[in-house]
Amino acid sequence: MLNPADARFAEELGRLLPEGTLRAPPPAYLQEPRGMLHGQGGVLALPRSTGEVAVIVRACGQARVGIVPWGGGGWSAGRSCRRGRRRWCCRWSVCRRCAASGPTKG
Repeated sequence: MLNPADARFAEELGRLLPEGTLRAPPPAYLQEPRGMLHGQGGVLALPRSTGEVAVIVRACGQARVGIVPWGGGGWSAGRSCRRGRRRWCCRWSVCRRCAASGPTKG
């Protein structure tokens, strides 16, 4: 079982990282694009280097706190594609149907 990323954990992690690396997560980080699912979060880490990522991963592992990675937020990583009533995530750059209509969120 994992432990929560509570205020005590955030304070301990904050001592290991440069100022401004940690903050409370804004709503966009706690819901999926359709707004159907909402999560809860304790700490948003914005590392500026691979070294800072390593510190965060190590601290979370030692404290048994879960991590939800978030990429750059770009559209090229994947989008959902609809054909008929089925929907799945595809890679826009290789999906002819998506490429024909351009990048969309969906």
